Amino acid sequence: MLYFVVVDSDNVYFGLDDDTVPDFYAVDKATGNEVWTFTGDGGVASEVVMDSDAVYFTSERDVFAVKKSDGTQLWENTDPSIGYGFAIDANNIYTASTTRADAWAIDKSDGSVVWEFTSNSDIVSGFASDANNVYFGEGFDGSKVYAVDKSTGNEVWSFSSDVNERS
Repeated sequence: MLYFVVVDSDNVYFGLDDDTVPDFYAVDKATGNEVWTFTGDGGVASEVVMDSDAVYFTSERDVFAVKKSDGTQLWENTDPSIGYGFAIDANNIYTASTTRADAWAIDKSDGSVVWEFTSNSDIVSGFASDANNVYFGEGFDGSKVYAVDKSTGNEVWSFSSDVNERS
């Protein structure tokens, strides 16, 4: 299964959730020729984001950063529950758990966890960010959107579709 595709001026980057082929590809945008492949620990399971130097993505178990130029692994975060939804800024990647009601900021330079935020239910939305906050939603058991301070991981506000739970 093909998940998300990102593109820069030279290449198209994408991951596959198929244990019989490499997990992640860079393909030349002009020719369609393979530039490099990366094989991690299981297929790619979520969104893909990039900056000028690296591509960031999740396998079924881990979060990876690889060099855009040649696919060399820069780091791997092996927390077994990270990997749903992504946003990126100059310093961090923001992602959620696939098995717990948690969101994380992960340092782009080394893959370490900067902060962890625990919500009331599974985080099921993508992430968005601005200069100060990261935004995401929870909601198999209801719907709530959070604004979380990007530097501290503290809740700034939340909005619930349940009038009795609004804060």
